[in-house]
Amino acid sequence: MADPSFTIDTLNLHVPHGFAGRADRIARQVGNALARLPIHHDVEVPLLQLPAITVHGGESNSVIARRIAQAIHRQVINTGLTQGQIHGAD
Repeated sequence: MADPSFTIDTLNLHVPHGFAGRADRIARQVGNALARLPIHHDVEVPLLQLPAITVHGGESNSVIARRIAQAIHRQVINTGLTQGQIHGAD
């Protein structure tokens, strides 16, 4: 059996004014950050909407991406647990 992993079909990232030029790099780094976060079960979440994440102008792309990835990870795990969508890896 393959190791559990994240698969994101579409990522819509809305950034504050002045961050548009950084959005593509941040989105790629979100994927890299998610790849480093542990996931122990397959979880199916058809739609995930995060609350706004406060971003400060002096933060690096990787810091912003890591915070977004942690929010995604937290919500995916919590959604899977509360909706019974976790499929055990035997």
